[in-house]
Amino acid sequence: GINAEYMGENYLIKEATTSEDKVFYYKIKGDYHRYITEANQSQTHKDKALDSYTMASDYARTLPPTSPLRLNVALNYGVLLYEILGDRRQGLSVTQVAIQEAQAGNINGLPEQERKETTFVLSLLEDNAKLW
Repeated sequence: GINAEYMGENYLIKEATTSEDKVFYYKIKGDYHRYITEANQSQTHKDKALDSYTMASDYARTLPPTSPLRLNVALNYGVLLYEILGDRRQGLSVTQVAIQEAQAGNINGLPEQERKETTFVLSLLEDNAKLW
């Protein structure tokens, strides 16, 4: 069978030419490992999820703070840190910084579809910040 992790690491991420592509693939890789971790608490998958979200977050800094992709990375990274790794301070910090930076951006100036996506993900981040 096809090994999705092998394909992602050895083809998709290596061949990604833009920061946005790298963010997307590292986010997906982080999601994959986070979902496995939620099912079986594997330390290996926790480490791989953390590494992947860290890389996605690093590349995401090149995107506008209102980018739905950048905000989705912060959302999922924050969940990993706070809920799975138990690093509540860092999970909340990632979430709050993403909210503050996005709100400082020009959300109303975005194209309609992007504005809707940004507003939706921002609301999820805000929900987590309130809950935590």
